[in-house]
Amino acid sequence: LRRHGDRVGDVRELVRRDPALGEPLAGAGAYLTAEVVHAVAAEGALHLDDVLTRRTRVSIETPHRGVDSAPAVADLMAGVLVWGDERTGREVAHYRARVEAE
Repeated sequence: LRRHGDRVGDVRELVRRDPALGEPLAGAGAYLTAEVVHAVAAEGALHLDDVLTRRTRVSIETPHRGVDSAPAVADLMAGVLVWGDERTGREVAHYRARVEAE
């Protein structure tokens, strides 16, 4: 959590309010699910690619480059951004296509 600097209290508060957010992120156990919610709610992240490549470093810190985490991260984002299944699926498909193209 040190990567959040003086905002670490905000991430901890998310976990205090919803202990499930204290769980490790699927496919990227060095991150908490709360970090995804924080990226969306406090930092204004609007796309899966943004969260996996810039708000976290899952895309460069995991062998799967974030592809294995993408569905879980998109679902977390969908809960905050009120995405439907179609938008959530598009975000995952877009991310996978970009990673596979590189």
